[in-house]
Amino acid sequence: MAKPLVSTPNNAPILLAGAMARYDRLVGERAISDKPECRASLERLLVLLVRNGGPLPQLTATISEGVEVQWLVHDDLVALIVGDNGDWILWSEDRQNRELFEREGRNGVAPPTSVVRAAAKQLALMGQVLTEIGPQPPQPQGTG
Repeated sequence: MAKPLVSTPNNAPILLAGAMARYDRLVGERAISDKPECRASLERLLVLLVRNGGPLPQLTATISEGVEVQWLVHDDLVALIVGDNGDWILWSEDRQNRELFEREGRNGVAPPTSVVRAAAKQLALMGQVLTEIGPQPPQPQGTG
């Protein structure tokens, strides 16, 4: 059975735990820095952004030993990059490549409420799209 592409009611804590477990795996693989500033900043921001019914956060390492989180649905994007020092940038683009918002911040400084609300609104819309299309079967991998 395919994993759903969208979270379900009351499982945001599970999504957050899964995202942080992925972060820990990236640290273990030495793909990202093990600086506590990065982890603390990422966790604080994810608590603000991960919501029940929203798309699943996808984490990957950046070339500068930080971490990037993307929520991507049908070319709509919300993205967060946290540097190894805990500084961050949060932005969103729609499928027409129009920037919806962008904000940079320092470690320990939360995004303004207006930016958190804009991100929450965009993530809710993305989650609604996923709910409407339902779980998708895994796509066949290329044979090389």
